[in-house]
Amino acid sequence: MDMFGPNLTLTREPDGEFTLHSATLTPHGSYLAGPAQVGVPATIRLTEEVLPVLLHLNVQTAALCLPGLKAIKHSLRNIKLGPAHNKTKLMAFVMLGDAIVGSRQVNASSFVPVPSAGGIIETSDWFAWVTETIHGQRSFHIVGTVVLPTPGFQVGLETAAARSINPKELSLKLQVTPRPGIWPQHVTSVHVHYDRVPYEEQYTGVLVTLPSNEGVRFPMQVLS
Repeated sequence: MDMFGPNLTLTREPDGEFTLHSATLTPHGSYLAGPAQVGVPATIRLTEEVLPVLLHLNVQTAALCLPGLKAIKHSLRNIKLGPAHNKTKLMAFVMLGDAIVGSRQVNASSFVPVPSAGGIIETSDWFAWVTETIHGQRSFHIVGTVVLPTPGFQVGLETAAARSINPKELSLKLQVTPRPGIWPQHVTSVHVHYDRVPYEEQYTGVLVTLPSNEGVRFPMQVLS
């Protein structure tokens, strides 16, 4: 993934419209996601068949910024693409203030079908950390984002039955459970978290196993 070059994915909604999912790689942890909206930068002229989208970035200066690369996620629903709307391409511009820092184009035909009920579209923004109080008590926390085809599911993290081959890696399983009732059919982002207090182990990383049996690995940070 190129720095500030958005990785774009289109998923088709039940009514025929589209949802745009974007991940933009930034050089450090001070960047935050701003709004995503249909629009074109003032200095750009596009042909009629291209739908422009602005993906805004913000920069935090006062808060603690973790070093290392950071992927910024955007999503935008109810996008009208296709011959019926005379829009066959989507052009996304990553904006920092009024400046264009990255861009990418995707064709309307290059969409990913929304998975069947219970399927996960993607997970992102995984972060694990340990904190220690002035009295010496330690606590362990994990957060992440799960994108689902409908809001009719409950997600959670629990200890996996099978341990990782790395003894310094905590092995967890992501559980996705249908909620009772009838739910609207639209893509939904759900935040998932896991906490362990007090925390006495010495893990250096986490392995989260998805329902598809794919694994997501990420390191653990120590925050004082």
